[in-house]
Amino acid sequence: MQKETAKDASKDKAANRVVVGRRERMLLYIGATAALVLLALAFALLYSPNTGCNNIIVAGQKASCLSSEALSTGNASYCSSIAQYGPRSSCVDAVAQKLSYVSDCKLLNGSYYSGCVASVAVQSANATACTLVNSSSRSLCYYGVAKTQNYTSKSTCAAIDNATLGNECTYAYLYQRAIGTGNGSYCGMEPQTQNGTYLSELITLSGNTSIADSSIFYAYNMTPEDFCYYSLAKSTLNESLCGVMPESQSGLCYAAFYKPSNTTNVTAENLTEVCDSYPSDVRSLCLSSSQIGEAVTSAIANKNATYCNQISELGYRYSCFIDVAEQLGQSSICGDITNASIRSYCYSSVANYST
Repeated sequence: MQKETAKDASKDKAANRVVVGRRERMLLYIGATAALVLLALAFALLYSPNTGCNNIIVAGQKASCLSSEALSTGNASYCSSIAQYGPRSSCVDAVAQKLSYVSDCKLLNGSYYSGCVASVAVQSANATACTLVNSSSRSLCYYGVAKTQNYTSKSTCAAIDNATLGNECTYAYLYQRAIGTGNGSYCGMEPQTQNGTYLSELITLSGNTSIADSSIFYAYNMTPEDFCYYSLAKSTLNESLCGVMPESQSGLCYAAFYKPSNTTNVTAENLTEVCDSYPSDVRSLCLSSSQIGEAVTSAIANKNATYCNQISELGYRYSCFIDVAEQLGQSSICGDITNASIRSYCYSSVANYST
């Protein structure tokens, strides 16, 4: 009887060991699985492209967060989680331009894709990328690239289908070639008729940013060809190039080479004496360029633009009207300018100045 009892006890112990063993293995399995799940969650949180931004509820703030992440990491995939297509496009655009990666633009469709590619192309001066832009915007893309290249690529200008943009690009290219090589034959290929759009671009390329300088070129009815010769004469110190221009324009060109024999600083008292040392055909230029500051000051102080009429040289008189109109915020003063191009510039200048 005792033997049977001992056997039963032994069996119970063995069964208990089996049960305990299974339970321990199950607990170990559950624990290991839980650990793996926690590791997976931690990995997802650490390496998710939306780290930190998914908790933001406000759409605009979330878009800003994702855009910042995209820019800081250079990873445009962050932008894909922005719900609104406009902000998403801006995000992709910014990253693509930062890295000059046209391939990032593939995250966008249609006109947004073309706009993104064009932005990257212009920013990186990559004319080849313009072939990926839709036909309606391709000319603008090539023109933008040409401008970034400072109009030094003939092939980029030639790729522009739009006639107006193509011509503007080509004439800017010819101007840069003339200045860069010192070869006046390039100036001879510029338009010989007045064109405010083409002339404006050449004036910008020349670095003449002052209103007085720009206005006087329009006032003297300079053509792009005239201005090219004028700029080339100054850059090469070749006064003889002034003689290629018509008489009135050549006078302005020659004036750039004359220096007063009296080196005394110009004052209101000695102005006439200093300008008398100039040849008679450019004496008025000397007087007008020196008088403009005084005329503008008097006109603004008295709120009366008629002081500008004391300036004999038309270009400087126009400049005076523009300065006074800007300072007084009175666009009506622009009406005193008879040249349509300069008058239009005056109106836009006053509008921009007052905003």
